Amino acid sequence: MRQKSAAHILTINSGSTSIKVALYQMGQDEMRLFSGSLEKIGEGDGRFQIHNSNGERLFSRRLPLPDHQAHRSLPRKAYLFALPHTYEREGVRRYGFHGLSCEYILQELEKEAGSQASKGRLVIAHLGGGASMTAVLNGQSVDTTMGLTPLGGLIMGTRCGDLDPGVLLYLMRLREQSVDALDLLLNRQSGLLGVSGISADMKELLGQEGQEPRAADAVSLFCYQAKKFLAALSAALGGLDTLIFTGGIGENAAAVRQRICHDMAFMGIQLDPLRNQSNEPVISPADSPVTVRIMKTDEDLMIARHTFNLLVQRESGLGAGVPPD
Repeated sequence: MRQKSAAHILTINSGSTSIKVALYQMGQDEMRLFSGSLEKIGEGDGRFQIHNSNGERLFSRRLPLPDHQAHRSLPRKAYLFALPHTYEREGVRRYGFHGLSCEYILQELEKEAGSQASKGRLVIAHLGGGASMTAVLNGQSVDTTMGLTPLGGLIMGTRCGDLDPGVLLYLMRLREQSVDALDLLLNRQSGLLGVSGISADMKELLGQEGQEPRAADAVSLFCYQAKKFLAALSAALGGLDTLIFTGGIGENAAAVRQRICHDMAFMGIQLDPLRNQSNEPVISPADSPVTVRIMKTDEDLMIARHTFNLLVQRESGLGAGVPPD
């Protein structure tokens, strides 16, 4: 087999409230040389930062960032909407998002815990500014909380998550809100920010929930919804072997993880309080029926890996098409 030669690949990862860029050296070894990010897009307090390969900050500047221009295995029963079938032919169906994150987590889980773990019944909770939960069986996603767009599912930083469609009809008929106004409301003014009236940042809300009832409401709603989706996805899998928390909130907010898993022992989900508070890789007790993990995701590296593999295929004369799922 032809040896992979070295290459430098620049990745651009556009998210709901951020744009991340990274320069990788790919080949026998994978190395992130530089990384940069535009954070808090649409929140009026943006920041541009650049870090070197050691994570040391080389540059940081506050910037006004008012806006930015924003893999499939779900079974049919999981992606259909209950609409006339003609809409499906036009592409109106559930797709799900955070696929790069889930793919990276599965690859790293197999390295850390072996194929038995990565091929088991998993729920991957990607909790951040954008939030979703994905049910994975035999290494393939079988259900997810997001839908046609990232608006569906969990409450997020500024997105409302699942919403009774009747609310939209009410707003359009009685308040005469336009499509653009609804787009702004649902994508930029709702979620943690809308409920709290304070911030879309979970860390900030956790710090204020003792004094601000609306901050407490936002945190409580987020954790309650995540708990319900966790149970629903576990049912779709026929049980649960591993729960993985990732994303900015999932990786760092011990209090959120504790609240989501609280009173879930009937499903085999238990947390070790000390391990959870210390953000250890495995935060469940050794004898827990369900293994609960914290894993750092890296969507940018997955972009670089896919790009590098395509370059290798092209150079090897294997074609430049997208690799099969």
